[in-house]
Amino acid sequence: MADDAAPADDTAPAGDVTPGDEVDELKHQVADLQAQLAEAGTDSTFRRRSRQVLTGVLVVLTCISLLASVVGYWVRSSVYDTDNWIELVGDLPQNTEVATALSVRLTTELMSALDVQTRIRDVLPERAGILAAPITEGLEGIVQDASYRVITSDQFHELWIGVNRFTHEQLVRLLEGEPGRVSVVDGVVYLNLMPLMGKVLGLVAGVAPDLIGNGQPVPDIGPDTPPDQARAELESYLGRDLPDDFGVIEVFQSDRLAAAQSFFTMFARLVNLLMALTVVLAGVTIFLARSRRLALLELALGAVVTIAAARAIVRNLVEQLIDQIRDPTTSGAIRATIEEVAGTLRGLLTWIVVLGIIVVVLAFLTGPSRPAVWLRHQVALGFGAARSTSERLAGQAAAEHSWFADNITGVRVGVLAVGVLALLILPTTWFWFLVIVAIVGLVELGLAGVARDSGAEPPEVTPPTAPPAATSAA
Repeated sequence: MADDAAPADDTAPAGDVTPGDEVDELKHQVADLQAQLAEAGTDSTFRRRSRQVLTGVLVVLTCISLLASVVGYWVRSSVYDTDNWIELVGDLPQNTEVATALSVRLTTELMSALDVQTRIRDVLPERAGILAAPITEGLEGIVQDASYRVITSDQFHELWIGVNRFTHEQLVRLLEGEPGRVSVVDGVVYLNLMPLMGKVLGLVAGVAPDLIGNGQPVPDIGPDTPPDQARAELESYLGRDLPDDFGVIEVFQSDRLAAAQSFFTMFARLVNLLMALTVVLAGVTIFLARSRRLALLELALGAVVTIAAARAIVRNLVEQLIDQIRDPTTSGAIRATIEEVAGTLRGLLTWIVVLGIIVVVLAFLTGPSRPAVWLRHQVALGFGAARSTSERLAGQAAAEHSWFADNITGVRVGVLAVGVLALLILPTTWFWFLVIVAIVGLVELGLAGVARDSGAEPPEVTPPTAPPAATSAA
């Protein structure tokens, strides 16, 4: 009997792929993919680290630029602006140490210029000439007391502000290249203090009219009186020649004026450039960072550290500068002046530190860390509890007093008015400001809940449907 089925052919046709070849091919593909993945991972790690390094460098540059911008802005606003300069130095004569130093300086210059001792010796008998020295010392004390009274008076305060304003405006105009009235004598730029001298001379003449003056009123010398004219009027009044540098203070040599004008213009432009650069650097840092929030946190933290360090440096520099003062007659005045000027810079730096701390706290609280999440949850719970309590109390008041519910809008306006009045009356400190805002806010939330409940829309009434049609019996 012959077999009906043909024998099976176990051999594969030529050119067919065996299972072993497929496995090898898959292994090669897997190896290639792994190599590509490893290469991509290396590139990704390199790019990530490079991005982190670049972001860190930008944070450092931003902080440095911020510090330079703040200091430059302070210098420009405090020294270059006349109104700010007057606000800075206007009350200096009210300081006891400054007033004393000014009175000593004025007395010394007046006594030296007038040569009082010689004039006293001339009017005394020959044998009484020995009394000239003690009489001069006594008169010097009278002049100094008079000078002190003048300096601490309201009239001198107004005169001081006027002289400083006029002088500062003219000096700024000079540095800006505009014509001004700042004196230039023998190549030296001077500031005119003749009005102050004239005021003191007037009071001294009232104390010792036989020694000072010609019996006529003291010349009226204002801030805009040219120094040469003022000196000529005083010489005519005193009956003697005065030194060329009487009543003026040297500022700088006029041959350096061009350099000073160039620096003045360049510094003003540099401040604007630094401020713009700071904004650009901060924006680029946040844009390139992988996490915008972390970048903002790093910028704020870096700014706080940088500005706080700068504030400490300013404090140490001020202390070292004060320690270098050796003249006991002027040390108190110079100390008060330096502290007054540096105090405004320290105040500006302090506000920036406070602002930076606020940004750091907000950036941290909005993050995904467990403390931030827990704190946000607790704040939400506390806010909800406060709102519920406020609404419950307001609701009870509305339920017991129908007038309260009917006039809820007026009550809310009244609460706001009381809050505004409290802000105007109570001390203007951050503590009271935050307390009043918090109380008014909670009360307004409760009243808003009452207004919402009392003004709720009535339930919608469904119109009646048409009755079913009657069916007739078949």
